[in-house]
Amino acid sequence: MMALEPVSLEAASADDFASMPPIMSTTMLADHLPDVSPRTLEDWRFKGIGPIFVRDEDTRRVYYLKSDVVAWIISNRQIQENNEYQKESQQ
Repeated sequence: MMALEPVSLEAASADDFASMPPIMSTTMLADHLPDVSPRTLEDWRFKGIGPIFVRDEDTRRVYYLKSDVVAWIISNRQIQENNEYQKESQQ
């Protein structure tokens, strides 16, 4: 299995995701995201705050599309200003 290089979520851009496979399991995605465990991704799914996912109806396994993950990360980027984080879109 190929070693995955984690992506810095604070300064992520679309170019940072070149090594990410097009379809990932929860474990594979967690390997790409620093300080994010499969359990955290499960919690985010339950709360509806994580990236869009696909659930296989037969196996009940969860998969993430690279395009959805990249869009989610970029849309949720925050910058730090005066020791407080703000969404980029609020600038």
